[in-house]
Amino acid sequence: MFRRKPKFIYELSECTLLKEEEIFNPDDLFQFIQEEDYRFRRDYLKGSVVVTKVRNNLEGTVYYAKRLHLPQEEGFDWVAELADFYTKKPIDYFLDEPIVESVNDSEPVLSMDSDEALTLDDFEADIQPVTKTDKMEQSESEIESVLSSSSEMEQEQVLAEENSEEFVQISKSELQSIKEALDRHQKEIKQFREEKATEIQSTTASAETPSEDNMLEEMTKLLDTEPVKGESLDIEVATDEIVQEVLQSTKVEFGQALTKFIERETKKINQEIQQLDKRHLIEESVTKRLEAKKQEELANLESQLINQKQQQVQEEKLRHQQALENIEKSFTTQLEGETEAIQNSYKETVDQTIKKEYEQQTEQLSRVLQGKMDELKLRQHTVNTGLEANFKEILETFNREHTQVIHEVEQKKQQSPISLEERRLRLQA
Repeated sequence: MFRRKPKFIYELSECTLLKEEEIFNPDDLFQFIQEEDYRFRRDYLKGSVVVTKVRNNLEGTVYYAKRLHLPQEEGFDWVAELADFYTKKPIDYFLDEPIVESVNDSEPVLSMDSDEALTLDDFEADIQPVTKTDKMEQSESEIESVLSSSSEMEQEQVLAEENSEEFVQISKSELQSIKEALDRHQKEIKQFREEKATEIQSTTASAETPSEDNMLEEMTKLLDTEPVKGESLDIEVATDEIVQEVLQSTKVEFGQALTKFIERETKKINQEIQQLDKRHLIEESVTKRLEAKKQEELANLESQLINQKQQQVQEEKLRHQQALENIEKSFTTQLEGETEAIQNSYKETVDQTIKKEYEQQTEQLSRVLQGKMDELKLRQHTVNTGLEANFKEILETFNREHTQVIHEVEQKKQQSPISLEERRLRLQA
């Protein structure tokens, strides 16, 4: 079955993060934008896309265009946002300029391309004990280096984010919690450094004061007394031992403080991770979300198939109705044509038959009339002959009787006149 050519094409441009998709109706556009919005929120992506509704003809008339910013908050009304794409006539539109965020104003994002990216499993791994340094200055320098390296890493991440096309967006709530945690950690580190500096100063003062007194006493003794061979070496050894003890005690205390700080921070971070760890809810939430999405897709599929079915049934009914009308029209035309042909044929046949019958009957009547004429002539001859014979006989009878009457009259003339009595008798008789 041939596929009907779509009336419109919905083109996507100015966004490399969206997957390529052929969209031909606003319902598919609505579903696609919803899925991409969810994917942007899930993968911490951020961007915008220009959607253009173009008529699928030679001119390529633009009916409407709009820039959509992704992602939006969960529950965003995409129906109202995409309502203008359901238009059937070209409408005026204005494209917003894409939002370009500076490094200082933009929200911090996590780079996914770095090889040093920290995963949750790595973060939950056991933290190795920190090696204790031999000098107090080295411990402080390590703290400085850690802070500077963290700032350098942040700067590198920002630079990498500027050059990277694919990046991850952190939601505002998570960003705020991270900022608060960083501020809290910086305050604690600053407070810890101040406390450690105070402790170091007090420890150094307490450790140096008796050592200086001892050293002054020893020097006084050395100046008051005669020098003894080997005592200078003992003084140097004692001084080195005191310094080593001070450094060792400072190192131990500083190491213990750092260990406690690391343990406290690790415990705090683990607690925060446990609070943020929602992995036990992933299965239920993902199942529920995907089930809802599946039901929505099934409902959309069923609705789409029902619409296609109704459309095909309507088209089939229309085609069937048109076929019936064509058959009826063809039948009527054929009936009228053949009826007219038959009527014309029968009219000609009737005329010819009537003419033929008329001629036949005329001929028959002529023959009958001729027969009647002949018969009449025969009868006339017979009548004439009969009348002639009858008239001859009548004339003979008439002549004979007339002659007899004349004869009788002659006889009576010769006889006497008739008496009245005879006449009366005759009359009575």
